[in-house]
Amino acid sequence: MKLFLVFLVSLPLLDASSDINLLKSQMQKLQTEVTNEKAEIKQLKSRVQTRNGICQINSNRCGSCLCVEDYSLVNDAYYLLPVNYFCDCREKPVRRDCKEHYAQGERINGLYRVSMNIIGHVVQVSCVQNHHHGYGGGWTVVQRRFDGSENFYRSWQEYKHGFGKLQGEHWLGNENLYRLTAQAIVSGSELFVGMMKKSSGWSYMRYTNFDIGRESTGYKLHVSGRQGGSYSGMEKHDGMKFSTYDKDQDPNTSVDCASEMHGAWWYDDCKSTSSRYKSSNLNGAYDEFENLTDAKAAFSFYGSAYRLRSSLMMVRRK
Repeated sequence: MKLFLVFLVSLPLLDASSDINLLKSQMQKLQTEVTNEKAEIKQLKSRVQTRNGICQINSNRCGSCLCVEDYSLVNDAYYLLPVNYFCDCREKPVRRDCKEHYAQGERINGLYRVSMNIIGHVVQVSCVQNHHHGYGGGWTVVQRRFDGSENFYRSWQEYKHGFGKLQGEHWLGNENLYRLTAQAIVSGSELFVGMMKKSSGWSYMRYTNFDIGRESTGYKLHVSGRQGGSYSGMEKHDGMKFSTYDKDQDPNTSVDCASEMHGAWWYDDCKSTSSRYKSSNLNGAYDEFENLTDAKAAFSFYGSAYRLRSSLMMVRRK
């Protein structure tokens, strides 16, 4: 009877010993995995430190914003593109627009969040808060092109909602542009257009009056009051509706100007030589090597007389 009792008592002890051995084995396995993970993290940190040298060299490069590397960016001081990095300021509070961010003391060119004066509405934008032409800050970038990396021959819906990378080539979106100018209906908005010609030299100008209508109007363009600089051809498109290859709204009923010009814009009569004269096609084909036989379809202005390398369009509430 005693032996039987000892045997009964021994059973749970044997099971406990087996469980302990199993746990030890699992712990050793976990420790090995943790060691491997630590080694991998250390290796990744080393890579990050190597890659993030640009931001680490000058920790104040972006002020209180986050410095983020992007090796697709080129050095173009005129169009406010730094070398291989951009400043991410999207942790800042959401404000009405870039001008309000500027009024609150922001002086870093970078990505911000704005509400366009609509409660609960948040849009990410690229703000220019430090512009070297003496026009100050508070500008919202609507369009930026500089290397042809983004396709601008797109549909109505794509132009409505916007596309591209905010830190690089992009179109903000017609709906965003409408809301941006609509929220400034009392004071009005102004437009800055800057262009770098392929031949040589910069062209830039400011328009003191700018806005576009809602989608039901075809995002109709209103622009006037050119000041300073050169001629961009925007005046030629005043009163025109926006057209894309899948939504033809130009005045010429015999041709689709968006397809003819290989772009999307507030096209006038693209078939008329007199109408094309001094017009612009800032969303035309980025013809870097000038392979297009029809120059009017190229990224250009002044009736295709000047093919472009870069362009920048910015809007600011007055």
